Amino acid sequence: MRRNIFAYVGAALVVAFSFVMMPSMNVCSAYAYYHPTPAYIDAAEAAIGGVQIGSKREYIRDIYGEPTRIEKGTSVFGDYEYWYYGDSFKIYLMYGAYYVESNADNGLKTPAGFTVGQYIQPVIDYFGSDTMKKSIHKGVTTYSFYVQAYKGIGFQTDRRGKITKIYCWEDL
Repeated sequence: MRRNIFAYVGAALVVAFSFVMMPSMNVCSAYAYYHPTPAYIDAAEAAIGGVQIGSKREYIRDIYGEPTRIEKGTSVFGDYEYWYYGDSFKIYLMYGAYYVESNADNGLKTPAGFTVGQYIQPVIDYFGSDTMKKSIHKGVTTYSFYVQAYKGIGFQTDRRGKITKIYCWEDL
């Protein structure tokens, strides 16, 4: 009986803690763990080559023309399309763009002028370390800067600190 009381009290404390802490925490679906939410950056900064989260198909076609390849599918959220422009630029669309990625030095830049192949330190200096979340997963370092709790821009780097991928995302 005494053991059950401790189990109930422990469970109640966990539930109470989660209700108190959840507003100040964010769930990252990619790695399924909790982390404090950093300060936010300006939403206009989360773009690559002029394409930002929410950009419509017509706008993207006006800038880049027809994709070199399109993949279509259906999920619980609705129909989606993956647009590829060559091997180094891709855009995932549902109601608008929800993921934009550049993974080579292809001339595409963020609004602040950052591109693949540069070092990460100027990015950190520009946005500020108080807006950054750094994670390391399987040897890849990612620097994420949020415009909202589930939306932002990320930079992946190699071991020397050179940017190998830039992406903007919005969790659905």
